[in-house]
Amino acid sequence: LLGFVMWVAVWHVQLAYLERRRLRDLQGGHAALSFITTTDGWHLAVLHYKANAARAAGKLPVIMCHGLTANRFTFDMAAGVSLAQDVAEAGHDVFCFELRGSALSFRKDA
Repeated sequence: LLGFVMWVAVWHVQLAYLERRRLRDLQGGHAALSFITTTDGWHLAVLHYKANAARAAGKLPVIMCHGLTANRFTFDMAAGVSLAQDVAEAGHDVFCFELRGSALSFRKDA
């Protein structure tokens, strides 16, 4: 049991570190953060990585949406290991969505 508790603690520390790192990337202009409000009151985070303009001619946008137990880090771990950034560099606008209850998405109580 102690091993599991330690694993969970380390996992949370790593997620907090990654979150701070990704927020620094947002401030550096690598991605734009916006929110979409749903009819049931959730504010879903959307990160938009702009396409490399030199390679973007005629390319369609790409939407990346994580699974049930994940968040946007599935597609955007950090610079150098980011599928989202690599696809944007290849000339596609990339939109990474955060589903309800994941990382930056939230619900304001009425």
